[in-house]
Formats: sequence, C-alpha cells, structure tokens
Amino acid sequence: MRTQLKCLLIGLAGASLLAPAHAQWSPSPTLDMGVNYGQMALSQSAIGGTRALSKSSNKAIESPTPTVSPAKAKQPPFNPRFKSDPKVSKLVDQRFARYLASDQPNEDEAAATVMRDLEAGHYRADFKKLLDANGLAANDLIDVTAAHYAALWEVVRGTPLTRAQVTSIRNQLRQAMRDDPDLAAMDDADRQEIAETFMLHTAAALGGYRTLQARGDRKLLAQYRDGVQRNMLPDGPDLKSVSVNSGGFTSAVPARH
Repeated sequence: MRTQLKCLLIGLAGASLLAPAHAQWSPSPTLDMGVNYGQMALSQSAIGGTRALSKSSNKAIESPTPTVSPAKAKQPPFNPRFKSDPKVSKLVDQRFARYLASDQPNEDEAAATVMRDLEAGHYRADFKKLLDANGLAANDLIDVTAAHYAALWEVVRGTPLTRAQVTSIRNQLRQAMRDDPDLAAMDDADRQEIAETFMLHTAAALGGYRTLQARGDRKLLAQYRDGVQRNMLPDGPDLKSVSVNSGGFTSAVPARH
C-alpha cells in the first residue's frame, strides 16, 4: 500500500527550464524562481516521501550520530533500492514534459518535443553521468538523493564535490534514513517516482546553470543560485552554510588557519 503522508508543495527553481543540449532554454522563467512543481511532478505520497527525505537530511546534519527510539528500532529498515516499472517512468516523463512546456505558446507541441528528448534518453543520461562518476546506482533512492545534492551543491556553490565527498554524503544519508518509518513505508513505485523525478529536474537545473555560466551573466547566475537553494531545497539543507567532510554534511564552519 502506498504510504499516505502529508502533501507538501516543493518548488523547483527555474520553472520550465529546458536543458540547453536538447531544447531552446529561456532565462525568463528563471527570474521568477517561484513556481511550485509538486502538484504536477509528483504524486501526493511521493511528495510526502520527498518531505521525509529532507527531514532526515537535516537531522543528519544537526545530529551526526542519530539516536533510534525503541519503537523505531522494531520497524523494518528503509530499503532504498527499487525495481523499475516502465509505467512509473512513463508517468514521470509525462509530468516532467508538461511541466517544462507549461509556459510555452504551444504547450502540446513543446511537451511533445520534451517527450522525444526523454525517449531518446536525454536528461536521464545527463544525470547518469553524475551517478557513474561517483559510483552510485540509479535504482537506489539514497544514491540518487546524494547525486541530487551533489549537483545542487555545484550550482549553489560554484564548484563540484569530489567523489569522496559525495560518498560521505551518501553514507550519511544511508545512516540517517535507515530507521525512518515514513521512508520505510514507501513502496517501490514511490521510491522510483521520487528518484526519477529528482533525476530529470536536477539534470534540467544543472543544464540551466551551465548555460548561464557559458553566457557569463553574473547577475542572473547569482539569482539562479539563490532560486535553486530557495525552491529546490525549501526545507534544507542550506548549501551556503554547510560544509562537507568525511562524515558528510556538517553545519560546523571550518576553522581558519
């Protein structure tokens, strides 16, 4: 049974952002930075799962060694792996295409263009490069979440994380989320839906960032970075105020020498 969790609308920075390698990208929606994608890009149960992921991430940062209550200890641990269902992938693709096309003059034509890109493997292929570079699996929600954070770190901070840093974040998330009952209640379809939605939207956001980098528009790039932090990570972590060490994200500020 799909878990019934409270619905939270999560905003995606760069509304209707198109990855530059595949379709014409326009910076105009980037200036808005406030369009919520939750209702269009995720089912209610998956939105709730995304909320639980965010909460677990923040707890991991605040408490490096999380404690587990006796009641939670009796719960089955969260299994981040999932078996992919083509029907779920198709649903994710359709929602993503409609979202990207929503501000275009001919929405149906634009959505069809995005669907052709998706069917050709674009977006997922872009994200898979990030997974492969860091030894992460596409059918593991925690691995995908770690790659999602790594990509957003590059956008917000301007420099990519090393493979060792991404691995430390993955391990931190795995420890923090292992005994989360809300996450444990998710089924395969929820885990796949969240993972693949992260893949597509993160790939689009990273593509937009690299386009702005190439243009050299510092003002718009600064706005874009702020929007990504505000709208793609509404519940944290605040990537501008954390560091990454061997234990993953930490709120401690590195000492100055």
